[in-house]
Amino acid sequence: MPVRRIWIDCDPALGMLGRDADDALALRQAWGTPGVEVGGISASYGNARLRDTLRIAREVAGREARHRGRQDIQAVGGIVPGAEGAGRACGDGVEACVRALEAGPLVYLALAPLTHLAAVLAARPDLAKQIQDVVFVGGRTPGTRFFFGWCLYEFHDANVDKDPEAVRRVLEAPVPLTLVPIERAQEALLPQAGFREAVGGDAGGRWLEERTRNWFRLWRWCTGLKGAPVFDSLAMLAALEPEWVEFEERAARLEPFRGHPALHAVRGAGGRRVRFVSNMRAGAVEQMLVRMEREGDSGFKI
Repeated sequence: MPVRRIWIDCDPALGMLGRDADDALALRQAWGTPGVEVGGISASYGNARLRDTLRIAREVAGREARHRGRQDIQAVGGIVPGAEGAGRACGDGVEACVRALEAGPLVYLALAPLTHLAAVLAARPDLAKQIQDVVFVGGRTPGTRFFFGWCLYEFHDANVDKDPEAVRRVLEAPVPLTLVPIERAQEALLPQAGFREAVGGDAGGRWLEERTRNWFRLWRWCTGLKGAPVFDSLAMLAALEPEWVEFEERAARLEPFRGHPALHAVRGAGGRRVRFVSNMRAGAVEQMLVRMEREGDSGFKI
C-alpha cells in the first residue's frame, strides 16, 4: 500500500454520557492502518465542546503512544484546536493545517463540521491543490430519513446542520470531495463483542473498550440494535482502504429539507460533482476491527 498522508479533523466525545465514541475508534483505526502517515489532528466542536474534544483527542493519542511505545504518536503539540463553533475556527489550528499542506499533499478527513477546513481554504486558497481528497461524514440521498432500530427519533445530518455556510464554502472550493452519508452508517454496525475481542489485547485497547461500554448500551437500549453505528470509522475506511466500499459519482447541492439544511447528492446533473459512498463490501466492518486491533506501521509526524 502506498503511503497516504492525512489530516484528521474530529470531535471525539469518548466517555461522555450520551455522546458518540466513534471518533476515538477512527483514530485508533488510522494508527493501525499500514502505510498511513497522520500529518496532524485538529479537534473541533460537534459531539461536544472544543475544550472536551481537544482533551479527549490528546488523551487517546497519549495512551496509544504508551501502548505502541512511540512518542511520535503522542505529539501533543500536533493535536491542535480546530473550531469552537460555526464560523469560529481557531487560528492555531488553521496555521497548523496550513503548515501541513505546505509540507506536501494530504487527504483531509472531516469527521466534524467543515468549519476548520473552510477557514483553512479561506486563509490560503492556493493550497487547495495540495488536498488530494476531502472525505466528509455528511450528505444524503434526497428524501432519505434516518431512523435506527425501533427508535422514533429522527437523526439529522449533524455535520451539515451545525455549519451549512462552511459546507457551501467547501462545495465552492476546487478540492475533490467524497461524501460518507449516515444512511450508510445505518448498515455499518460495530458489534460490542467483536470490538471487545479486537482491542482487548493491550492496555490502550482495554482502556478504550471500558469507555465505550455506555455508548454501546445506549444504542442497544434506545434502538434495540446489536451494535453501534460507526460513522467516522466508515469514513476512515473509505479514505484509507477504498476497496472496501463502493462509490457513485453524484451531484451535490445544499438545500432545505424538513426544516434543516441538507447536502443532497443526486444522480445526474445539477450540482457540484462528488464521490458518494453508495455501499459497503462484504467484510467491511470486520476490516475496521482488524485495523483497530493491529499496530500496523503508521506514523504520526508533524
